[in-house]
Amino acid sequence: MQSVLVWINSAPAHPNLGRAFQLALQLRAQGRAVSVFLAQDAVLAGIKAEGDAPIAQALQAAITTYALAEDLRLRGFSPASLWDGVRLADYTQLLELFDQHERVIGAL
Repeated sequence: MQSVLVWINSAPAHPNLGRAFQLALQLRAQGRAVSVFLAQDAVLAGIKAEGDAPIAQALQAAITTYALAEDLRLRGFSPASLWDGVRLADYTQLLELFDQHERVIGAL
């Protein structure tokens, strides 16, 4: 099965973020290897929160999830504020992920 990277930069309140996580969950349910990369305002979706956050569902479904460290820092958050299981990444790692996945879907 094809590996897919879903790249998200929408803020948590934007409908595109929810749709991107639903897409990732659907692809995972089909047996595909799926990773999610949170950049720009989407890193805020990686912040620990109460309730049924889309990221919690993704992590439970074994979707590897990354947050761009620089964007997290620029928004005033530390790595300790992330959900357990969210991995920090830099731009070099993002390029490596682009290369490692057969398909990249941008959810802007």
